[in-house]
Amino acid sequence: MLLKQLNAKTLNAAIRLKIECWQEELAGKVIHSLDFEETYAFWHEWMGCGKAHDDVRTLLGYFDDDKLVATIFASFAETEDHDNAVEINGLFVEKAYRGQNLSLKLLYEVLTNYQQLGKEAVIVYNHKYAPSNSFYKHFGGTSIKEVTQLSGALIVEVFYFDLNNLLTRIKEKIQ
Repeated sequence: MLLKQLNAKTLNAAIRLKIECWQEELAGKVIHSLDFEETYAFWHEWMGCGKAHDDVRTLLGYFDDDKLVATIFASFAETEDHDNAVEINGLFVEKAYRGQNLSLKLLYEVLTNYQQLGKEAVIVYNHKYAPSNSFYKHFGGTSIKEVTQLSGALIVEVFYFDLNNLLTRIKEKIQ
């Protein structure tokens, strides 16, 4: 497996993985599909305008040969959530590659980089239907609030982590 920064071409595969995981996570509980072109356009613009927003935006992926199998998107968190945090904007692993600690390795890589930038906390927005909610709770995430999306149909839990504590816990799992 090779870890690489995403570019415009590999972002295409990351968006396809995001959409695939989104449908799996909702599992018919909420009917909402993501449009590929619209989603790609949003993240492509987001990827390129970090400096204009005094932000550090990170998009990484694990590749098995040339195939993207896991990806993570991260940026500085909104100050309303925490004034010195990184936000995990997306973390997706192809079904056949789960259980190989790819999500933990991606988190470790990203969080280590943001720790070096002086960040001290981690914020994750994750909807309640996502199986990853138990993952975030297992790693010590504290639910700090809930918000709704999709006209109130989707409840999103917002998790807070101490960055150093989370890195320690992840490192123990991947070593």
